[in-house]
Amino acid sequence: MKLNDNEIRDINRHLEAGRPLPEKYRFLLFEDKKEVELVWNGKTGEVCNIVLPFQVIEQVDEPRAEENRALQMDIFDQQTGRQITGWNNKLIWGDNKLILSSLKNGPLREEIEAQGGIKLIYIDPPFDVGADFSTEKNQVVFHDVSFIEVKPLFGKGKKKYHIAIELTDFSVFYSQDSVDADTNLKKKKSKVIVDKGQVVKISKDKDGVVKREVLTQKWTDWIDYWSVDFDFESKREIIRVKNAESGETEEVWSGDYVFENEWQSFRTKKDRTLELKSTFMERRPGRRKIAVKVVDIFGNDTMKIIEVTV
Repeated sequence: MKLNDNEIRDINRHLEAGRPLPEKYRFLLFEDKKEVELVWNGKTGEVCNIVLPFQVIEQVDEPRAEENRALQMDIFDQQTGRQITGWNNKLIWGDNKLILSSLKNGPLREEIEAQGGIKLIYIDPPFDVGADFSTEKNQVVFHDVSFIEVKPLFGKGKKKYHIAIELTDFSVFYSQDSVDADTNLKKKKSKVIVDKGQVVKISKDKDGVVKREVLTQKWTDWIDYWSVDFDFESKREIIRVKNAESGETEEVWSGDYVFENEWQSFRTKKDRTLELKSTFMERRPGRRKIAVKVVDIFGNDTMKIIEVTV
């Protein structure tokens, strides 16, 4: 632990005043490698800053009985039973990471904080990817290697200041149920596994001969969602911190940027198609950074940033 004299005095002032320590001291005071931490293969320190819009598709907020409605007239409309105040009991469908990022960085944050903030978030297993995520120990291995390849497309003539992005390649190196799969498989049985980024069907005949058939048809099969921010670094990530001297809350730049989703393509259970070219967006002439986010079928996201001149 390395603290300078100013930091030590700052900590002492907070302790003497009975105030909580600023967040930065969490890492300065507890940097010992022996501290408890949840770790898994493929874990990174990358923070998701995507902001997506929310759409109401169903209202299920009516009290279950008339007497309950009478007791809750401050938050429910008497005639319709609709919730009119508070930010309670919301069921949000979507990817966990994208939802939490949108709540944190999006326009709903001020509304939520005005109503007292979020008290509890219950996260369901990965949504709408059509995969079985029930596993046992060592069945799934996430390698910290994902690869994105994109190509900028430039407009011509009157649309020379328009730009689009084409997703040209995506690779992962996951493994699931692949450890000792050939050995553990019984005769005259078959099983589907994931081995180093390939979906493979293994079969064993009555004589114990194992046959492997690669089922992965193309690299796009691994993608559940992808999106583009055509002007990355245009919006700084602002966080609220308490000033140690004044005790006032201040807004400061975290050093990171908010990924603003300007175009996206995603799969659903009914429609498994995926667009690989974005629409053309008009941008001011000059050099800028474009960020591309890809979310795979396991819910992991990978981002690539490219620089282009429009």
